[in-house]
Amino acid sequence: YLEIKDSDGNTATTGYTYDIDNNILQINTEGTYTIVPMVEGEISERIVINKTVNITLDNVNINTSTGAALEVQGNNAENASDNITATIKLKGENTLTPTGRNYAGLQLSNGANLILNGGEYVGSLFVDASEGNDSAGIGGGNGGIAGNITIIDGLINTYGGICGGGIGSGNHGKVGNITISGGTVAAIGGSFGPGIGSGSE
Repeated sequence: YLEIKDSDGNTATTGYTYDIDNNILQINTEGTYTIVPMVEGEISERIVINKTVNITLDNVNINTSTGAALEVQGNNAENASDNITATIKLKGENTLTPTGRNYAGLQLSNGANLILNGGEYVGSLFVDASEGNDSAGIGGGNGGIAGNITIIDGLINTYGGICGGGIGSGNHGKVGNITISGGTVAAIGGSFGPGIGSGSE
């Protein structure tokens, strides 16, 4: 239900794999991609990124109970500059909703970094992790380590789960530097969690 396009706007034939059994689109090659739903409404496919990439989300709406709706998997490097960084642009209205416990909506694992930029489209992102527990809306899952989070532009609304930050870390987790230099951002933590920052310990 998700189509991935290359930097020329054509349907990509390499750079990713699709795990049918687990319903996961995995981007495993550096590059520039656009992800577009092939059907209207909510889908349950998860997106996993494990390379430094530039991604445009084009009206993506994911609701899943099996993991983070979108996960950037880092490489455990101690220095943020040596870790994986996903730069995500937003086109249209995008929604990420994890309903399973311990998972963030846009999850950074093993120290991965995130740059959110509305880009030329200045789209929006709504993340709702409030149905689960112990995770951030954007950032770390329960006990996870998120890297640096930078928001440059876009309309961002995010809700954390119980003990998790709206933007930051989950329960007993860690997060790097959080920088917001533009855009319109509303971040609401779950019970015992901050709007922006580290979750409850």
